[in-house]
Amino acid sequence: MAETAAKKPEQPLDDLMMAMDVVDTLRHRQTIVDRELSEDEREEDMISRLREIYTNQGIEVSDRVLQEGVAALKEERFLYKPPRDGSQVMLARLYVRRAVWGKWAGIAVAVVLALIVGWYFAIERPRQAAIEARHIALTQTLPAEFKAISARIAKSNDSDAIEMSEGLARQGLAAAAAGKLADANRSLVDLKALETRLNEAYTIQIVSEPGQKSGFRLQPKVNQAARVYYLVVQALDPSGKVIERSIRNEITGKTETVRKWGQHVPRETYDRVGRDKRDDGIVQMNKLGEKVAGKLKPEWTMPVEEGAVTRW
Repeated sequence: MAETAAKKPEQPLDDLMMAMDVVDTLRHRQTIVDRELSEDEREEDMISRLREIYTNQGIEVSDRVLQEGVAALKEERFLYKPPRDGSQVMLARLYVRRAVWGKWAGIAVAVVLALIVGWYFAIERPRQAAIEARHIALTQTLPAEFKAISARIAKSNDSDAIEMSEGLARQGLAAAAAGKLADANRSLVDLKALETRLNEAYTIQIVSEPGQKSGFRLQPKVNQAARVYYLVVQALDPSGKVIERSIRNEITGKTETVRKWGQHVPRETYDRVGRDKRDDGIVQMNKLGEKVAGKLKPEWTMPVEEGAVTRW
């Protein structure tokens, strides 16, 4: 058998093909193979049976070829054995199937890229822009506005306005330094409102049209014997147009935007205006005060009291 194995490389092609046929015949006759090999019978009996099979088919096969076929079957020489699973086998299979998985991989990559791009432009980029805008507002925009408005108010020489503006500016700058954007913005709104009030110019005039009250009296709830006197007034801009004013009602404590309000005055002023109107039904001296630009409070032409009402 060793000599036979040594001569295998020099076998003629016909003998080799016949040996392969013998192996194939043995595989198709698996019942014979199983019985012969499992019972460990001699190879001569198996060869004899194979010779009989080929003789019945009219095929003449030499004993050497039959022996080669039996030996090849035992050695599984002509049996295809698929490679064991491993990284190389896996890569090879992926390469062979690249046309199938490549298409789906391309779609998956495109979807992932689309999601990443969408997330960046829809969420991440606006978030970064908001963070940057907040940082600029806290460190540059708001501090610059507080300083600029305070400097303009300081030129008015109105001590009350200057004191209020400095307080609001300090409060706003401290909020900005602490990163409290909402608080800083509120202080800025109040500071701008203060500057607007300071720059306003209007005349406070007593209402004296026929059929309308020029004044009235109210009875305090806490003191039924007392009387509180008011003159009905309105504000006119330099062109003579009536403008709205934000007035705090001293009775309710609420601030309302109105075109007319009742200004609290002492009885002497109330009686004086009353006498003026009784003469001809018109208040001749109807100017109660004037608010000039650069001053926070009006300058009164007649004595008045602190406080006002919006309803009567």
